[in-house]
Amino acid sequence: MTDDKLKSLIRKRALDLQEQRRPLLGLPANQVVEKILEAEKPVELVHSFPEEDLYLLVNEIGPEDALPIISLASAKQWEYIMDMDLWDGDTVDPLAATKWFSLLMAADPGRFSRWCADDKQAFTELFLYRNIDIGIREDDQDTTDFGPEFSTIDDTFYFRVKELTMETDPENGPAAGEAIEHFKQQRQKLLPALLNKISTNDYQLYRDLLLETATIIPAEIEEELYRLRNVRLAEKGFLPREEAVGVYQPLDPQDLPQRQSKHLDTPTFDAPLPPVPMAPDNLLEADTLFGKSLAAIDQVELKMQLQAEFAGLCNSLIVADRKTISNRQGLEEIVRKTCGFISIGLENLPDDHQEQIRTFPLADIFRVGYGQALALKWKAERWQEKSWYMRAGLRLSFWGETFMGVIGGVLIQKPLFFDNYASGTIYREFQTAEDIRTTEHLLDRIISLDRLF
Repeated sequence: MTDDKLKSLIRKRALDLQEQRRPLLGLPANQVVEKILEAEKPVELVHSFPEEDLYLLVNEIGPEDALPIISLASAKQWEYIMDMDLWDGDTVDPLAATKWFSLLMAADPGRFSRWCADDKQAFTELFLYRNIDIGIREDDQDTTDFGPEFSTIDDTFYFRVKELTMETDPENGPAAGEAIEHFKQQRQKLLPALLNKISTNDYQLYRDLLLETATIIPAEIEEELYRLRNVRLAEKGFLPREEAVGVYQPLDPQDLPQRQSKHLDTPTFDAPLPPVPMAPDNLLEADTLFGKSLAAIDQVELKMQLQAEFAGLCNSLIVADRKTISNRQGLEEIVRKTCGFISIGLENLPDDHQEQIRTFPLADIFRVGYGQALALKWKAERWQEKSWYMRAGLRLSFWGETFMGVIGGVLIQKPLFFDNYASGTIYREFQTAEDIRTTEHLLDRIISLDRLF
């Protein structure tokens, strides 16, 4: 088989799998597992999911109910789940680590134990260091020296699960105490089972693992693991927060043409298609300016590259806004916000919006749109500093419900549109240039009235 024919077959299969995945992201959670297991090749289907989409899917279903899917997932997909859920800032969360180690152990004990000992050896050593005490029996040492709480597999290495003291907050009630008790029971069951499985797979690896676990410097290991985790997430748009917040730096529409244009790969029919997160695209509203511009692009490869760029931008906003996204509802809010400011940015640029999203980074177009909202904030701040109502010592409520809502919305750190419950909430993100114009018109009326007073 020629290379061109092989590439063509791979491309066709990637498109087929993409079409199989798309409806699954919109199904009720209780139907997804059944649909995947009924597929002709369920392993291939699960492996075709981008890590971000599978993570959302597992959380939508519920990790315990999604064990059949987790058991089919690739090592890279497992790693992404752990990257997202096991860290609390720059430290490993012991409860989350125990939860996911237990789930993955239940999903596929053999593969997970081999993965821990081989691919995730450093992480496993850190996990074991913080959860077990290790003793090594000398040739002339009696087994009773270790006490009944120690276990052994080979009569050389002895281990026991550490006693952890975890205080419960009385305000959380009995549920918190039950959760901690469940966590302790998980540890007592998980750790011996994991070590037994590792020793069964490769006894020499088991010995090396325990020897290294007893001698590691945990702070150094954790720091390196955190660095590697950040590198992996940065590839998906989850930049460090100090970098991610740069997306909120306003950009003047006139400055955009002077910025470096982005590079999109030239579409070729036989080129393999990379996996692109589909969840953000599925939640993208088709009637928005950005949604229409993206839909009008008929080249599959270009559209997928733009979809991947859009997903990366959404991930940057998740970091910048300090959001934790584990379901479609949370992601939908980020997608709506990202799409809204891109659409506002496009409305402030010359026509041929397709050409704009092809030429300029979506993050720069977003910054153009967000700059319009910030311009309202700065305008309101300049007026308020010299306003009559402030000099008179009046409160913001002086302006009445509507005007007070408009002023309050634009003066907060990240300006919001005063919707007054028209869409179910009092405030929402700016979504169109019309929202900007409406707010600016009301703000001008307020300023004019203030001058008249």
